[in-house]
Amino acid sequence: MAFLRALVLLSLCIATALVGAAEQSSSAPILGLINTSQDRSPDHVLEFWGYHDSQGSANYADTLKLRYYNPLNLGA
Repeated sequence: MAFLRALVLLSLCIATALVGAAEQSSSAPILGLINTSQDRSPDHVLEFWGYHDSQGSANYADTLKLRYYNPLNLGA
């Protein structure tokens, strides 16, 4: 039982240290990931989606969706 408590405490300490290291502002991104969530493409996309679902002989469900968005610019 003491081993289990020590293991839980150790994992909490490691998790806290990792979160603290992630919050520090540094020039190098964590794991080499770069935030490009606001780098939008100049192109616009308009999509029309239609779904049809039937369950048995009496239940039918049709879903129609219209989506308009700016995709992320991943190729630049």
